Amino acid sequence: MATFRFPSIVTMTALARLMGNTARSCLPKNACSISTTRVFMDLVGITRPPVNMQCARRNTSTTTLEHWTDISIKELRAMLTAHNIQLFDVREPHELVESGKIACATNIPLRKVPEAFTMDPKAFEEEYNVKKPDKNDANIVFHCLAGIRSRAAMEAVHQIGYTKARHYPGGYMEWISQVDNSEKSNG
Repeated sequence: MATFRFPSIVTMTALARLMGNTARSCLPKNACSISTTRVFMDLVGITRPPVNMQCARRNTSTTTLEHWTDISIKELRAMLTAHNIQLFDVREPHELVESGKIACATNIPLRKVPEAFTMDPKAFEEEYNVKKPDKNDANIVFHCLAGIRSRAAMEAVHQIGYTKARHYPGGYMEWISQVDNSEKSNG
């Protein structure tokens, strides 16, 4: 019976680098971050939660992905003032009851975002009491408590085709620390 001999770390690292270079050979240098560590872990069978390793779009500018997907509190306030925003809070409903919410935000928990954004427009409106956004809308913004779930929601809808959707990384924590009491809304 043959025994399996595990390759040396040097061999595995070299193989990982080779595969990492192959995986991104069609993209501009540093367009997407596929780490050698990630490739190595995949090769040796160490499983981790899936990570999207594809760019949302090929971008030849020097502007980072975060620059065009993140919005600041100043931009959020301007969009709210102009009533030109489709704001989605991806926290769980009990979190909104406990801590409050931004006044015009529609609650769609993160776990329901992919399903919601693939719903028929009429079903979406019946479920969430707002018009379903169009794929080309540039005023779709996600937020959560601290920006982690909102980024995941944004990435999920980008994969569905809502490539102009953005997120507010400051989240509700930043919002409540910087807004006047008149702008807060509970419930």
